[in-house]
Amino acid sequence: MPRSNFCQPKQLGQNGLAKRGGYPGLVFGGKQDDGRLVMKPHYSFLLLSILTAIYAPWLSAAQASSFAYFSLDGENKIVVYALNDEDGSLIRKSETDLEGSAGALCTSPDRRFLFASVRSAGKLAAFRISPDDGKLIHINTVTAGVNPAYVAPDQTGRHLLTAYYTEGKITSHAIDKNGRISAKTTQKLPTADKVHAIMTDRDNRFAYVPHTGPNTIFQFRFNEKSGRFTALKPARVNTGENTGPRQFAFHPKLDVAYFDYEQGSAIAAFDVDRKSGRLTFRERLSTLPKSYLGKNSNA
Repeated sequence: MPRSNFCQPKQLGQNGLAKRGGYPGLVFGGKQDDGRLVMKPHYSFLLLSILTAIYAPWLSAAQASSFAYFSLDGENKIVVYALNDEDGSLIRKSETDLEGSAGALCTSPDRRFLFASVRSAGKLAAFRISPDDGKLIHINTVTAGVNPAYVAPDQTGRHLLTAYYTEGKITSHAIDKNGRISAKTTQKLPTADKVHAIMTDRDNRFAYVPHTGPNTIFQFRFNEKSGRFTALKPARVNTGENTGPRQFAFHPKLDVAYFDYEQGSAIAAFDVDRKSGRLTFRERLSTLPKSYLGKNSNA
């Protein structure tokens, strides 16, 4: 499922620019033919109390229902909203308490289950999603490690991959057919400090792990049967000083991955070798207008 910071809409002026407030930035769209980045100026507005939001559409024979899930860090809970598909308004439906501060959220590929990192408690939680009202039904919670910053399922939905910001490691946990996370870790691998994300490619053969501290991206071969990682050669791709690769996404059709540079205020595109899994730098574009001289962080 896509993950994003929640943006609060503001009144727009000419050319779609916000009239006041917000943070200047750029929208990037990968071209369908060659994966190059195209820039469009915009302003974004962060609702700071919300760390993570995911959108889960549910379709039934009677009607289409869509739900949005928000993790509220300061309130130790996940809040569920129904999305009005006609006007985009949100209606608060339910909430679920956690054992600590809420962090990253993700859903299984079939959207039956939701997984959450409980960062302050060092735990991972699993929930079943009710297709009728989007309500979360708790399945189980397992102890994982210090500060799990990011969670994502592999493409089969049988493994939950986690990145630990403070400990500098990644783990894999098995997920059973009922959405239960195994209390036993399939694999635990040390990487480097300030690891911020982990995902497999669309073929589920490789996994990539960006680190903001050492300015590097670890790259692994992933075995979807065992849920285990094997480091590629080279094991990492260095992105240069003061870049801070943080999050990333894959092009929906092409073998290209796009990484967000936190300190570098940029988006970088990397070619993904389908056979070896190795990343090769393609291009980098700033997320800031040339005239902007203030402070910025792509977080």
